[in-house]
Amino acid sequence: MKLKALLWIGAALVTVPFAGGCGYDCTLRGCFAGIEVALVPSVSSTYDVELVLDGVVDAFRCIKTEDGWSVRDWTEGVLWFGCDGFGFRLDATPETLGISVAAQDGSWTGSISESPDYRFYQPNGAKCDGAYGCDQAELTVPKG
Repeated sequence: MKLKALLWIGAALVTVPFAGGCGYDCTLRGCFAGIEVALVPSVSSTYDVELVLDGVVDAFRCIKTEDGWSVRDWTEGVLWFGCDGFGFRLDATPETLGISVAAQDGSWTGSISESPDYRFYQPNGAKCDGAYGCDQAELTVPKG
């Protein structure tokens, strides 16, 4: 049997077959450990985010431009995987998390304080990944 690896190159998805002896098709998809944060309803203007991750404060600004969205003015070491009007991703897995969001034009504010419920995600399946995988959580910050 052949295994197939999926690779993203620009906007194109490329399949690369390679030999394997596991008896079924697998892929080599990776995954990100962290938190996907949804803003409900979506935000239509530049907004500021303040985070408290296990007691450590961090912040960043998600700026709406003519060309889309970008992150600016982040402080300490929390890595993020982008933002837009629908939310943002954090490259962190804290036990406790506080999030405050405020649009600079005053049209949107919201906050939560949570202990995220992480799920162990294996993008290629347990038969292909073995112990490989990542902890992921999804949170929603409601307007109000």
